[in-house]
Amino acid sequence: MKNGVCCRTGTAARQCGESCVYLMHAQPGNGGSDAAFGRAPAMTGPPAAPAATRTGATPGVSSDLMQFEGTVEIAAPRERVWAFVMDPQQVGQCGPGVETIDVADDTHFKATAKVGIGFISARFVVNMEFTDVTAPDGATIKAHGQAPGSAVDANARMRLSDGDAGGTRMDWSADVTISGTLASVGARMIEGTADKMIGQTFDCMKSKLEGAESPA
Repeated sequence: MKNGVCCRTGTAARQCGESCVYLMHAQPGNGGSDAAFGRAPAMTGPPAAPAATRTGATPGVSSDLMQFEGTVEIAAPRERVWAFVMDPQQVGQCGPGVETIDVADDTHFKATAKVGIGFISARFVVNMEFTDVTAPDGATIKAHGQAPGSAVDANARMRLSDGDAGGTRMDWSADVTISGTLASVGARMIEGTADKMIGQTFDCMKSKLEGAESPA
């Protein structure tokens, strides 16, 4: 179990001590050197068990299809959490490696992010769209990112519900495809990097939300 997430990959289930892949937004950096989302203390709240599978690739193009999910408990009211996660500029501050966020309108935005996995580093331009928005309960985020020789596509879902003592429970899941040069490093290395991304991103979000003062 790491950062409130339990994983399995391939055709056989792994123990929860293994790491898992997370890619929900491309988000602006909070001081990290690699994009998206080290390691941080485990989060509270009951974890969900993600499933991760890989598909084969055509010659010369490695491609990974990964499916995963998790749960995070945040000691802040749901309305505050909703306003935060639906604001790309605010969420963006918690994503290591993201350099810029450009908001086109209420549902479309673009991020530039530097991603490093193993010996490969790439700068992605990621276009994102909010769909199926139901405030303050949930939304879907679709993303397509492109870098020289690599690409990423993600379809992520987020659901908020009332947690304990006035807090918020966030359940999330995502389908992610990484193709090209970046995927060639292999699933284990991608998962290890993603585990660090999860820890940094959610710890930052929790710190900002739980430390925020309530409106007067």
